[in-house]
Amino acid sequence: MNRENEWMMQQVLSYCPTVRQVLSEFGDVTLESYISQVADFSVQQPLAPVQDVAVYTKKQLLPLLGEQMASEAAAALVDCIFTAAHHGVDSFAPSVQGHLLFRQLLKKRGVKTKVVPVLAFGMVSLCNASYGRGLMIYDTQSGDSPLKLPIIPSKYENSAVSFFPGISKEMIKKSEEMLARHFQAERLSENMVGAVRHMLKEHYACANVLERARYIEQATIINCSLTKEATGVAVAYVDAERLAVDLILKDLQDKTSLVSLIVRDYSFRQELFATLDGISGCWCRALLEKRHGGGTMLFWGKDKKMYRRSAMMDDGTGLVAVRDGWRIAYDEIVEGLESEKLLPGLFLIFLELLFVRGFHCFGGYFQAEYLKNMQDGLYKALMTTGRKDLAKIISERQTDGYLSGPFFFANEKGAPWSIAEFIAHPLRESVLQEKLTLSVREAHYNGIRELFKTVVPAAERQGGKQ
Repeated sequence: MNRENEWMMQQVLSYCPTVRQVLSEFGDVTLESYISQVADFSVQQPLAPVQDVAVYTKKQLLPLLGEQMASEAAAALVDCIFTAAHHGVDSFAPSVQGHLLFRQLLKKRGVKTKVVPVLAFGMVSLCNASYGRGLMIYDTQSGDSPLKLPIIPSKYENSAVSFFPGISKEMIKKSEEMLARHFQAERLSENMVGAVRHMLKEHYACANVLERARYIEQATIINCSLTKEATGVAVAYVDAERLAVDLILKDLQDKTSLVSLIVRDYSFRQELFATLDGISGCWCRALLEKRHGGGTMLFWGKDKKMYRRSAMMDDGTGLVAVRDGWRIAYDEIVEGLESEKLLPGLFLIFLELLFVRGFHCFGGYFQAEYLKNMQDGLYKALMTTGRKDLAKIISERQTDGYLSGPFFFANEKGAPWSIAEFIAHPLRESVLQEKLTLSVREAHYNGIRELFKTVVPAAERQGGKQ
């Protein structure tokens, strides 16, 4: 075993309990066997109709992908969903390889589909780890991996994917020019340059993409066409925040629903704010008060400039935008959602899918940990306010789904494949089946450098490599 690779893996295991647990329990089994085992889960008792997810997914995808593809994607949403993707055009290797595994998991559950639905979160900046601002290319000649090819100008890098208006012809043209410069500088092979140029011309620059008013809609179309060409099966990226809006608006019509309890019951809401304070994916009041990060309390607001998101903070009877003081009362939440002045935060999205409808959520490196913390906080708030029956149902939800992490496709340098690499070398089913014979441990070592960069904080990546 390469000494440096072993050191990197030990760092990963120290920072990521999920990977540590999965390798401890499943490290020596094949990916095929791992998928079979995690696919064998029991259906949970829902608190609202599970069919709502399929209904609103189809409503969202229909104008973008058409009747047949929207119907297939929606029909595949039965009791589980892949939740490790950020929205935008997805070239992040962990999520691209993760939805290949989710496709196999659906088969194990008896769901046969040519359009795999995945939940994609859009309230992230364009420059976040998955780089919705452009494309990441992992198979480079320079050794610097991934190479980032920007498409959206840098002045928008802090804009939220959910709010950005869209990619233009001019942006694509400038990206093509930069791609040519990378080739001249010998950073990319002729094969990879050809693949990326094809992506820009045939998938980005087509009329049905450019006519869309929002980037998140463009990305849904582009991701679907790219994955179909690259892997033989289309992937439909479902806008997580806007799906949750539909589910919340429906559930708010029921005064006994869990989301109604949060929005309309002051005592319960304050208890929940306390039990989830400091939890990843929720909020941290101390940081919000200092305007120094801290997530958001229940919903994100829309900032007035540069398409950015705005953190919201509770003032007792409403939510106030931390940055500019804009306020909305709790009895105005419905109007705020319908007008898109508000979009749900991470906690409310998982509240509707996992805790209310019992969907098994398969995510990435840190999801199992923060979902368990959300579950514990929600359980405590329910118990403290005397809602023991509801608390029991919440305590039985499964929070440990993990699929986005193994790199079972990588080049000889250990750089993982993502969408550009699959466009350059389209996936055959026989090759996929062969790769699934790798052990779970081998698949994590396969892309250890990328795993290390994703999981271990930058400040901790230098020491101890001797």
